[in-house]
Amino acid sequence: MNDVREAEFELDRCVELRGMLRFAIDSQDDPWGAREDVPTAVREVCESLRELEPGVQFSALLVELGHVVGDDLFTREALLSAWDRQRAWSLAQFYAAAQPFTDEDKDKEWSDTESIRHSLGLSRHGARNVALVARRLFTLFPDTLDQLRTGRITQGHVWALIETTRDLEDEDAGKVEQLTFHDAPDQTVAEYRRALDRARMVVSPANAEKRQEEKVRGRRVSKWTSRDGVGKLLAELPAEDLAAAWDALLGRAKNIKNEDDPRAQGALLADALVECITGHPAANDPRRRPDTPKTHDDWPEDEGEKAEEQKGASTPSAGEPASDDAGPSKDVVAAVEVHVVVPVGRLVPGSPALILPLANRAARRAARVLRRMMGGRRGRVLTSQSVAVVGLDTFMGRALMPGELTGAGWVPSSVIHRLLQGDVLIRRLVVDESGRLLDGELTIPLPAGELPSPATEEALLAMPFRERPLDYGASVYRMPAELERFIVLRDRTCTIPGCGQPAWRCDCDHAVPFPRGATSAANCGSLCRWHHRLKTLADWDLDRLEDGSVLWTSPAGHVRRRPAFSYSRYLS
Repeated sequence: MNDVREAEFELDRCVELRGMLRFAIDSQDDPWGAREDVPTAVREVCESLRELEPGVQFSALLVELGHVVGDDLFTREALLSAWDRQRAWSLAQFYAAAQPFTDEDKDKEWSDTESIRHSLGLSRHGARNVALVARRLFTLFPDTLDQLRTGRITQGHVWALIETTRDLEDEDAGKVEQLTFHDAPDQTVAEYRRALDRARMVVSPANAEKRQEEKVRGRRVSKWTSRDGVGKLLAELPAEDLAAAWDALLGRAKNIKNEDDPRAQGALLADALVECITGHPAANDPRRRPDTPKTHDDWPEDEGEKAEEQKGASTPSAGEPASDDAGPSKDVVAAVEVHVVVPVGRLVPGSPALILPLANRAARRAARVLRRMMGGRRGRVLTSQSVAVVGLDTFMGRALMPGELTGAGWVPSSVIHRLLQGDVLIRRLVVDESGRLLDGELTIPLPAGELPSPATEEALLAMPFRERPLDYGASVYRMPAELERFIVLRDRTCTIPGCGQPAWRCDCDHAVPFPRGATSAANCGSLCRWHHRLKTLADWDLDRLEDGSVLWTSPAGHVRRRPAFSYSRYLS
């Protein structure tokens, strides 16, 4: 009964707003009547759009509004957002119309598929996809269907759910939806897909392991010849091999680059790949030209000299100090850095808090001079670009929760355990009850062949941690290393809603500009260069709230919220 009343209210409200808009427009042609201010009426309607549910009357209201929206940025953004929600409602009606053609009776299925294909002009494969989505929405995913009808999610969210659960049993597919649908309206399609991948592994860890083993057996390299004298090379690799190969490729690309190299990063990576495989510079590598200066890492022409160099090369051990460079380099400490999430309540009672000294200008200047003399670079926050994140219980083998690996997304726990057999640097991440990061300074090297032991866990739980938030006030502008590292570990990505740029590639931004705003964990966060420029130069506003969330406001005044990153997703 309440739903009926709410629907009637929404209908009446849409009709009322249409009448108000039409009256304001018509009053412009009445020289004897009181004229209504059309821009004011349009803005009032736009401010009410978010409160209304999509539907037939809502669509009519948007059509009326589109005729008089004008050049005001706020109203144009509101109209665009409203049509997006109306489109989702229309898609729900489309699948409702297709639902009668989704009979699971094998004798009738072929006829239903042909009816869909004939009506919509689709291929047989496309018609089967329409039937599959319609059948699953109306039988397995009622909450997702409700979100689509109300315009809170998009077609991309629905297709991601159907694709991810396509090979799951109905019961497991329903569980995946229940684990993910609450957060779906606030996530982009890419973020929602990552959440679905995690839920799929959480619901059935054994099946996830089996699927991973099958895909590992099917690993391969494929080649396509394209037009215009280029082609494609695709390698399907296990997650741990992919991470190691990508790190090596990035390092090789960095080492073959000249100071005035004209190649973009993609071209550098392509040339580095050819050189790694063939042992010779790529066909379009500038070093093939005699006028190109040699790099510090040119391949020797003499094979004997080359063999001698390879023989003399040494691999750094896991106990060596970390490089101070933001990218991969020859002196990377470990093949992978494993971040182990430890709830603060699991620490041994009485563990002392770690108090880090505040940096002053003289100390920071001396450190910069020392780094310059030693040849290091500023900004290194992680020891490797290959980073895995996992909960403590999974790390110790007591749970089967999935972990996350850079460049590979969510992976079964067995992948993390295999990574631990190589050179690893463990970084402890202490988090509070809500999953917010408190401290990430403690690191423990784990040499190759040495697996996590009770002594490793004891060190993770008993070592001191930092309770006091980092706050340098207005004493320094450039981020001290401890604060920069904390921000990268806390945010993981750019903090703007929908942006997935890794935090280690972002700028550390003051929400309230320095010196009015402090150089502190509360006021600073990760922004990619694009969003940093928008905030600084294009009147976009950013507010960091006490709970760690971010409000991103467009020049027109529309606000989107990005919740704080929570490490609770890695805990069992």
